Amino acid sequence: MRGAVIDVYIPSYSAAVFSLQFSPEMYAEMEIKNTDLATKMVEDFFTVNKIPPTEFVFIIQTPLFRKGFPIAPQEKLEESINLYLDYIPFDSVLSKRIKTDTGVMVIAANGDLIRSIQKMFSAVASTVECITALEGLTIFPKGGLSILTQASAEIILKNIPLIKQESFSLTPQRSVEGFEVVPEEEEKKEKSSLPLLLPVFIILLLILGFVYIKSSEPASSITPKKITSPTVAPTSSIINKSAVTIKITTAKSSLSSSEKVKALLKSSGYTSITEDSIADSTSGRTFVIYAPTITLSTKKSIQSILIGTVPTIVEDAPRESSYDVIIVLGK
Repeated sequence: MRGAVIDVYIPSYSAAVFSLQFSPEMYAEMEIKNTDLATKMVEDFFTVNKIPPTEFVFIIQTPLFRKGFPIAPQEKLEESINLYLDYIPFDSVLSKRIKTDTGVMVIAANGDLIRSIQKMFSAVASTVECITALEGLTIFPKGGLSILTQASAEIILKNIPLIKQESFSLTPQRSVEGFEVVPEEEEKKEKSSLPLLLPVFIILLLILGFVYIKSSEPASSITPKKITSPTVAPTSSIINKSAVTIKITTAKSSLSSSEKVKALLKSSGYTSITEDSIADSTSGRTFVIYAPTITLSTKKSIQSILIGTVPTIVEDAPRESSYDVIIVLGK
């Protein structure tokens, strides 16, 4: 797979390489936009080219996210990698880790895109045995495969065991030592809350019984004292902007956007700003992540600066971080 194009080679069927290209309404921004249309196109592609049901080995050239991390203690490395994976603007993220001379290279992909590919091929009675990133495969020199040819396909077929070993796992485990796939979020199992609620129900019944008994007693003749409500001091809405720590993360190809946002923030009084870059992204969304302690007035202030300057703004769920505000810029 190279972006919106999928090259197909089946040695037992034909020596030719067939290419399938999705239209922008089917595939854009690293994800399948219309699953029904894309699946129909795959079905028509197999029918027109008379491709039989097959077991496929799937190699992704693009779209992928990649970032290198230096050697560090396990806990710090895990925290850095998971924070990077959180920046990737997809609900489901699959990744693999490759040991390098200087540390670890993390390669990630949109998990929903990978699962969509599997479903589309299953619609034509075919299976995808594994999905592997081209980067990190030692069977090709770096940058040595830009398009699938018969010769390169034969090299792939001779190295299927290695390719399967390096594939993205669809049931990933968190592990730094083994450099396994790290999921964006583990699924939480639902547990019955009935045993926990029973004591609450009992306490409520006791309270209701006590209130009923008290209400049945004759009213007291004692004149109640007037209770004066205390005066509540108004909450200050003044923002200490210089104390707010901000981190701006952007794609390497869009560093000018980062500088523009940084300049606007500084001109508004936010001076504690750090910049970082990730691999190129085609996402058209901008994610803003606030620490739980950030006030509503601060959020409104940040939003007013970003609106009209950056692409679609999405406020992500609050999370603990060493920064008060994290801004992940889209394209």
